[in-house]
Amino acid sequence: MSELHSAESPEPHSSSLIPPSRGYPAPSLILPRTIARRIAGLVTARGDAELCRRAIGLLALQLEDVVLEAGCGAGVCIQQAAEIAALGKVCGIEPSEELLVAARARNADAIRDGYVELQQGLASRLPWPDATFNKALAVNSPCDWPQPVATLSEMLRVMRSGALLALVVQPPWRTPRDGVRDLAELWAHRVAEAGFHDVRFGILSVGRGSAAAITGTA
Repeated sequence: MSELHSAESPEPHSSSLIPPSRGYPAPSLILPRTIARRIAGLVTARGDAELCRRAIGLLALQLEDVVLEAGCGAGVCIQQAAEIAALGKVCGIEPSEELLVAARARNADAIRDGYVELQQGLASRLPWPDATFNKALAVNSPCDWPQPVATLSEMLRVMRSGALLALVVQPPWRTPRDGVRDLAELWAHRVAEAGFHDVRFGILSVGRGSAAAITGTA
């Protein structure tokens, strides 16, 4: 990331941190990706590959890590994570049946060998027990979360104490850098509000555009 900033939990009702004067859409209008992901999931998967690599890099995955991806789409990040955490386990959850079929096909060997598990469902209602994972990520899927703080709190529930979280969200490529920074700050405050600590945010250069990156510790 080009910059790292710490974030504290915001005051109540302070989630609207993106000022309209900067020409960036309100949070509720950012990337209606649910429709796009269902119609063009495999195209989206190709575009998300670099974002996945960057998110996984933020987590510094190790061979025996137990990893969660919230909103795994067509399984690109799952595949990349499983190549690293080959002695651990990589789990993903995805609401779209169409994308889950693609994710299972992409990761069929790892699923058969038992170190990848993919389930259909919502990130706000995770099927795993408390304190299961020591790494967790979400790439662009946070744009689909109707209740971001509640979803992040649910992710926190299934993470072990000291586990690492990484979020990467890429706005439209013409978004000005100030808008990307505002998006990163918005999500950093949400992560802190959900109960994570040592929350940091910054900007990643990805292709012709930029992406917001946020990390936190459970």
